Amino acid sequence: MTNNLMIFTIFCYIICILTITLSDALAGDPLLYNNRKPTDYFVNHESQILELRNKLLKHHTVGVTGITGKGKSEMVRKYTSMHQNDYEIIASFDTQVDLIPQYINLAKDINSMICLKEGCSLSLSPKDVKSDLMNFLFQKTKWLLIFDNVQLNQNYKIKDIINWKHNSHIIITSQDTKFMSNIVKTPYLNNEDAMILVKKIIPDISDTVVQQIVDKCQGYPYLINRVATFISNYKHKTVYEVIAFIERDNNPVRSYTELLLQSISPTSKELLLKIALLNNQGVSRNILNHISTNKNTLPEDIHELVMLGALEQIS
Repeated sequence: MTNNLMIFTIFCYIICILTITLSDALAGDPLLYNNRKPTDYFVNHESQILELRNKLLKHHTVGVTGITGKGKSEMVRKYTSMHQNDYEIIASFDTQVDLIPQYINLAKDINSMICLKEGCSLSLSPKDVKSDLMNFLFQKTKWLLIFDNVQLNQNYKIKDIINWKHNSHIIITSQDTKFMSNIVKTPYLNNEDAMILVKKIIPDISDTVVQQIVDKCQGYPYLINRVATFISNYKHKTVYEVIAFIERDNNPVRSYTELLLQSISPTSKELLLKIALLNNQGVSRNILNHISTNKNTLPEDIHELVMLGALEQIS
């Protein structure tokens, strides 16, 4: 009887520990809005991520700047994945589309996941939602807002956010530094890191060919990723044919785009051009169903564009 009692006591103790541990883990999960994981191919930028962290702790609002294709968004996604447990709310906004609906969706999440416990309620009115959100967040200290993809000469659209005095963290990815006093510049990849990136995407390839790809892509992480993905999945052209095509123009992004458009099927090309006209990084499958005139080939078209690096399918 004594042994049985001891076993039962130990069992109950273990259950209590597991319950407490599980509760702590669940309590520590942040509210994530529009959060995306960094690509598996992300390399380098460790020093910039550390700089970003230190500047956020000191200044609260930091701009991550650089021209298109240098990896601004990926760097921020990597930072978020590394420091996710430091925040209770992480929200990412696409600045190329209307922010108000995005604010409303975040407010809905806060109402259902946080305000339900705290007894608050954020307005879902387009007129009031932004001020309600800002007032709510001003009282908090463990949140991260990301304003992604601000284009050149467009910082004025979020000037009030840039100048907002608050108690937590805001990251803005922008091609421009206007109005921003605290910035982290995204670098081009150096030769060694660019080679590592190519080998992650195409493992069985000679160093000579890797170096040729790296030389033609001129340190752009985005372009290196796309060209290597294209070479890895498109079997109708050799590596040397791809490189020769890119060499025809001193603008590697433009020449790669021309190569891609020449290589994909007509229905995939039509779909890609329509997506480009939407000027939005996050397009739903439902929208593609509406805009596509080739609904029967839509699954194949999406697959082809994803495999060749023209689209990123996140869900």
